[in-house]
Amino acid sequence: MRGTTLYAIRREKSVRKGILETSLSRSRKKDALLAGAFVLLAFVQGWAISDGGASLSAAPLAAPLLYTSYAVLIVVALIIFFDRDSKVWLLTFAPIAFWLYSTINSYSGIKIGGILIPFELTLFSMLSAGVQARCFTWYRRVLVVVSALGIVAYLSYVMSLPVSYNVVDYYYLSEQGSRFVDYGFGYLLLTAYSGTVRLCGIFNEPGYFGTILALILIAEDFDVRKPGNLIMAIAGIMTLSMAFVLLFSIGLLISVAKNGKRAGFVLVVLCLILFCFSNTETGSELIGSLLARVGLIGEGGLDNRTTSALDSIMLSITGINILFGYGDGAAQTLGGVGNAGIKVSYVDGGLVGMALLCLPIIVSALSIARGNKVAYILIGCLALSIYQRSNIYILPYFIVIFGGIHKLTNCGCREDGAASQVKPVEINNASEG
Repeated sequence: MRGTTLYAIRREKSVRKGILETSLSRSRKKDALLAGAFVLLAFVQGWAISDGGASLSAAPLAAPLLYTSYAVLIVVALIIFFDRDSKVWLLTFAPIAFWLYSTINSYSGIKIGGILIPFELTLFSMLSAGVQARCFTWYRRVLVVVSALGIVAYLSYVMSLPVSYNVVDYYYLSEQGSRFVDYGFGYLLLTAYSGTVRLCGIFNEPGYFGTILALILIAEDFDVRKPGNLIMAIAGIMTLSMAFVLLFSIGLLISVAKNGKRAGFVLVVLCLILFCFSNTETGSELIGSLLARVGLIGEGGLDNRTTSALDSIMLSITGINILFGYGDGAAQTLGGVGNAGIKVSYVDGGLVGMALLCLPIIVSALSIARGNKVAYILIGCLALSIYQRSNIYILPYFIVIFGGIHKLTNCGCREDGAASQVKPVEINNASEG
C-alpha cells in the first residue's frame, strides 16, 4: 500500500514537472516571438525609407513594409490581449493619449492618421519585463551590425574605395545642397553648410542614430570591452552628432564619479573638449567644422534646434496658449522650423502637451529603475536629450529605455537574451514581471 502511494506521488510529480516544462517551453517561444516582432518593427521604424519623401534605393519597399508592420501588429495584439499575464499601467495609455491630443489639438485642423506608432508603443508597454529586456538585447545586436556596416560605408567613401553608391537628395535640406550617400547597406550625410561626412547607419539622419547609440552604450554601462559596444562607439563618433558626444560624455562622467575613479580628470578633459577645442582655429575648414560639432552654440552645435522666429513665438505665447499651445504643426508653419525640439513641442502643445510627452515616460522609467544607478543615469540622459529630440514616442526609444532598464535590473532575462530558469513556485511572479 505504501509503495503504491509513493508511486502515485512520484507519478503526480512527474506529470506536474512535464506540464511545467511544457508551459515554460511555450512561454519561451511566445516571448521570443514577441521580442522578435518588436525588434523587427523598431528596425523598420528607424529605417530611413520609412520617413516620408525618401529617395533612397530601397524606398519602393516603404509601402510593403508599412503593410507588413500592420500585419505583425495585429498578430502581436492578439497574442498580448489573450495573455492574462500582460500588465496595464501608466505607460500603456500614454502613447494613445498623446496621439489623440496632437490629433485634436492641431494648428491646421484635425487630421486622423499616424496611429501605427502609438499602437506599437501601447502593445510594447504591455509586454512583460523579461520580453522587453530581450527586445533590448536583440535590438542592440541589430545595431551592432548596422554600425559595422555603416563604418564600412563611411571608410569606403572617405578613402574612395571601389564600392558603388548613389547620391540622392536629403529630405528638407536638399535645397541647401545636403545629400544622402546611399550604399544600400548604410547611409551617409554630406552636409552642405559644413562640408562634413556624417554616418546615418540605416536611420534618416545622423543625430537620430547617434542618440540611440549613446543611450544603448549608457545602458551597457559604457563597457567598451565588448566588441559590439566598441563598434557602436566608433559609429557614434562617425555620426559627428552633438547628441552622441554630449550624452555619452555626461553619462560617462556620472558613471566614473559614481565609481569614484578619476572623476576630476575626466571632467577636465570633457571641459576642454566642449569649451576650448570647439573654438580652436586650425586653418582647415573641414577640421573646423568637425570641432564645431562639439561646440555648445552655433550652427553645428548644441543649440541648433531653434530660429529667431521660433524664439519670438515662444516669447509671445500668452493666455490659454500657454497651456495648450497653438496646435500640432504650428511651430513649423509659423516659425519655419522642421526640427524636433522641446521649443517646438511647447509652441505646438503648450505645457499640457509637454507634460503628456515627457512625464509618463520618465515617471514610468523611474518606477522600474529599482535603485539601479546606471538606470538613473540612462533616464537622466534621456531627459537631457529631449531638449534637442523631443519626439520620444517611438519604438526604438521605448526598447532602449524600458528594455535597457529591465536588463539592468535583471528582470527575467539573462545576458544572452534568453528567458531565465525559474522555480515552480516562482512561475506566477516571473510571468507578471
